[in-house]
Parts: sequence; structure tokens; C-alpha cells
Amino acid sequence: MWRVANSLISLRQFSQHPVGNPGTESNARPHLIQSRQLYKASCQILFGALGLAFLLVLLEILTRVADYSVFGAPLFLNYNEASLYTTDALGSRGRPFARYLKWQLNSLGFRGPEVQQGRINIICIGSSETFGLYEAPEQEFPRQLERMLNKAIGEEVYQVINVALPGETLGSSRLRIPEMARNLRPSYAVIYPSVSYYTWIPWAVRKKPTEVVSTTKPQAPFEWRISGRFTEEAKKIVPTGLQNWLREIEIRRKARQYVTMKHVPDEHVKALKTDLDELVGELQLQGIRPVLVTHANRFALMPEEKDRYWLTAMRKLYPMLEEDGFIDMERRMNIGVRETAAEKGIPLIDIAAEMPRGEKYFSDFEHFTTLGAQVMAEKLAAGLLPVFSSNANPRKVSVDSSASHFGGPGNRSTLPASPTESSEFAGRASPDGD
Repeated sequence: MWRVANSLISLRQFSQHPVGNPGTESNARPHLIQSRQLYKASCQILFGALGLAFLLVLLEILTRVADYSVFGAPLFLNYNEASLYTTDALGSRGRPFARYLKWQLNSLGFRGPEVQQGRINIICIGSSETFGLYEAPEQEFPRQLERMLNKAIGEEVYQVINVALPGETLGSSRLRIPEMARNLRPSYAVIYPSVSYYTWIPWAVRKKPTEVVSTTKPQAPFEWRISGRFTEEAKKIVPTGLQNWLREIEIRRKARQYVTMKHVPDEHVKALKTDLDELVGELQLQGIRPVLVTHANRFALMPEEKDRYWLTAMRKLYPMLEEDGFIDMERRMNIGVRETAAEKGIPLIDIAAEMPRGEKYFSDFEHFTTLGAQVMAEKLAAGLLPVFSSNANPRKVSVDSSASHFGGPGNRSTLPASPTESSEFAGRASPDGD
């Protein structure tokens, strides 16, 4: 800025004292006119840049004030999805009492109300599909499921606890089961696996308890909040064809790092089954009855041309797999879920076969709309009630409210080490993962 100002001063001096033959006015006049025009243009550029900078700062201030008044966000600190997480010896977990936009966690670091005593506890294990991204507040399927179960029996007996977090995998969930058993004492566990993680095995993060990997992004000292707003608004007005074209450019750039696959290999399905087997075994060891649920998505077996938008968006998250490979991946992963249920002799709710398809029920490839979460909860309730009735003495439990935030401060599951999942909200709360 100082350099620009000094240049303007020099131009102004030059315009007042032009170079030329002191005695020749005709030589001085063209230089004078040229320098004045340059000075005027430079002033316009400078004042335009200052005006734009002032406008951006003003919009940033207004955005921060709006976040503070609506969500209680800090005025001077960064405000993003990272505020929902903290870490402990096992990795990342929900931060007690954290809030980001519409997402709010309770004193145990779970999404939903405080855990009540004297209920039959059901935990929902999963990732962002279970946690809830696009649904209206209090309408994610675990909350709707609790209301439907209690309405079916006419009294407040069941308590559905949403223990999922965006970015959570089956392997990272398993590490938390002993703590959940001690502090929540659930009778049942509904397992809704996010099968897309098994598109690329390193991102599934099948860790042992002794392996701790920090995958949270380092926080910049300052982040412009208006940049996210601009991106959201741009997606509403930019033509779909142009968005797909831009995605394809980025996909080609990212895909150079991998060997592109038409289909996921069989060992990826085996990895899913191994992780499910270990999770089910840990739950049974802790006296928790597991219920497996197949994974649903918005597409039929033969997607239409309009579905290419979402398949391309999905491939932006997983550039190593061709678009049509995602449909095949979902089908084969669900076969693996069904086989695990049969081999372990545990209940299965086949949501993949029963869930309707399309944009009414899914906001993107796999995340529910509010209506989709309602249908999901209805299907789960219909499948769970017979399971409950077959258990003669489900235990009502008292949760120790004096427990130090679910086994101690900073006690949650580990995020997958992948560029797409290091910020699940940035990746999945928008169709592009931008």
C-alpha cells in the first residue's frame, strides 16, 4: 500500500513538473496529459481496492455478528466444525457442550439431549449419516427413532443415544465400546456402517487401541467466515453443468495420485466384514445386543442421467473409483453386511432393500433429508420392536451422571486419515466437498 502511495506521489509531482525542454511547451504538453491520465487511473484503482477491502471487512464483521447472535459463536476466534471435536488417548471425540451452527452436543459429547436415567438405552453407531447433516434440528433419524419407539408402546421407556460423529469408522467406534458399556450401559446397538470409507482401505483406519493418529487439520490463525458463505451461494447460482465440469477437472488432478479402479477389489469387502465382525464381537463381549443395518443411498441399480451430478460429486471425495463403481460398491458392501449378520446370527434390518430412492429422501449420495430420516426411523422401529419383544428382560439402567464426561475429558473416536474426511462437514455437508 505504501509503495502504491509513493508511486502516486511521484506521478503527481511528474504531472506538475513534466520532463522536457524547458523552453518547449509543445514537448511538455503530451507528457503532462499522459502523466495526469496515469495518475487518475492509478487513483481509481487504489480507491477501488480500498473500497473492496472495506466491503469485505464489513461483510466479515456482519457475518461474525450474525453467527454470534444466532449460534453464540465467538466473535474473534475461528468458528468451524473443528469446534465440535476434542482429542484423548484414543483419538478424536465429541467435545462436551460444543456447538457449531445447528449441531449441538450434550455434556457427554453426543448429539442430542442429556442422557436420562431409568431408560432402556439403545446406541446408534455410525458416521455422518447417523449423526445427521441436512435434517432439521431434532429430526436426525436417532431422535425420530426414539419418539417412534416410545409412541409404539405408549410410554417413555426407550432412549436412543446418537454416539456417531462425522468421520467415524467401524474400527474407531470399536475402541469406544468398553467405555460406552461402563458409562451408558446400553442394551442394544444399532450399527449403520458408512460403507463408502471402504472405497479406499487406508481411509477406513482399522486401528488398534495402541495406535493413535491425529487427523484434525491444523487451525489457521485467522479464517474468513464469508468465504464459506460465498461458496454456498455460488453453488446455488452456478449452472450444474459448469459445476460438474469444474469437479471433473479436480478429479483428474487428484486421480493422478492413484490407480483408477472400475470396481472396488474383493479385499475391500473383506475388510468391511472383518471390521464388522470385530465390532460385533466387542459389543457382545460387553453384553450389548447388536443389530446390523444395511446402507442406503439415493440411486437405483441403474442411475439416470440426472444422477451424474451426485456421482461426480461422490467421486470428488474418492477420485480413485470411477463413477459407476459407487453403485457396485454399495451393492457388494451390503452383501457383506448381510453375510456378517447371517454368520454371527444377529438381527439384520435391510434398509438398502426397503428405503425409497431419490431426492425426496436423500440430500446427496447417502445423507438423508428430514423426510428420509423419518422413513429410516420408521423402518428401523418396525425392525427393532420384534427384536425387543424377543428379549424377555431388557435392562433399564441408571447412567452415572457424575462420570467424568464419558470416561474422562477428551474421549472419542478417531477420524480417518484422508484428505476428504479430515473435515467431514467441509466434505460432506456440501455436495462437492469444497
